[in-house]
Amino acid sequence: MKKINIIILIIICLVVILIGGYFADKYLLSHKSEPITCTMEAKICPDGSTVGRTGPNCEFAQCPDWRNYKNNEYGFEMTFPDSWKGFTIDGSKLWHGNSLDNSNVKYDGPMIVFVNPKTTSKIQYQDIPIMVFTPDVWKMVNGENPIIAVSAAPIGPAKIGENSKYVFATPPRWYGFTDAVGFQEAVEIVKTFKAF
Repeated sequence: MKKINIIILIIICLVVILIGGYFADKYLLSHKSEPITCTMEAKICPDGSTVGRTGPNCEFAQCPDWRNYKNNEYGFEMTFPDSWKGFTIDGSKLWHGNSLDNSNVKYDGPMIVFVNPKTTSKIQYQDIPIMVFTPDVWKMVNGENPIIAVSAAPIGPAKIGENSKYVFATPPRWYGFTDAVGFQEAVEIVKTFKAF
């Protein structure tokens, strides 16, 4: 009788081990970590750009907030009102300067122009030009004894901010001297300028 009890006990243990192994294997297979592939769907954002699905739950990525423009290349940001939705950026422009002595040395540097989206072939709205200087060149343009002129105007560019690498300014007479509409709004946008 004792032998039969031991054999039954061994059989019960083997059955429990086999059943436990079966369920453990099923659990591990169902929770196997495989890469998740999201569909190629895209969502159209209010600014007209698109974002795809991402993350473990394949949720749509956040739309960029076009109102809070951030330029990581030069390190500055500005906030735009709804009326500027769809603005474009022309980064191909340069500011130009000439030496004030008789050396005839020419200088230039980047100028980022935010183009007003309301401009048409018939009506020119005010754009926002941002001149970018290195600190050394800025001292030559706007120091105690300037040696570079960037305009024929009797005043120099107006500094709007700086970070460790660049000084930012608006050109002399960038508004109010043409027939561009909406310069007041452009001036207000420039007041939101922050360098980082």
